[in-house]
Amino acid sequence: MDGLLTTGREWLSNPWIVAGAWVAGGLIAAKLAEWVLVRVVLRLTRKTHTDLDDRIANGLRRPIFVTVLAFGLFAALDALAITGAPRFVALGVVRSVAVLVWAVALGSIGSLVLRSAAARTDRLVWVENRTLPLFDNFWKLLVAGGVVYLLLSTWDLDVMPWLASAGIA
Repeated sequence: MDGLLTTGREWLSNPWIVAGAWVAGGLIAAKLAEWVLVRVVLRLTRKTHTDLDDRIANGLRRPIFVTVLAFGLFAALDALAITGAPRFVALGVVRSVAVLVWAVALGSIGSLVLRSAAARTDRLVWVENRTLPLFDNFWKLLVAGGVVYLLLSTWDLDVMPWLASAGIA
């Protein structure tokens, strides 16, 4: 029994094993989050009269998976005690991937909502088939602007000149 405890302590003192455990735990947690979304949320959304909520929940599967996995990767980087430029680059890459995955999901979910609103002319008169491209383009520009801002912030680039030029424009 003492040998097993000693081996366990040796493993836990190895940062690469701890980091691997964090990555594996992140993958397991991400799959679990995806499973909960599919089994619970999608089961609930199937009971509604429209398929919009089903499509939104399906659109959130990948971003939720990537976000939970990113937390595992962040913890693995902490376990490895990486500092300086390698840590900055690794964190930046993980954050950038998460931002881009969320941007794609938000862009498509926004388009789904706008198309659904345009189809329901009895409720929203300002979103109709002829104004749909205007609102869809505006939504995508808004998401793209948010992505640019978040990516610049992620890589510690000064966003003030960009914000000032956007305000002037």
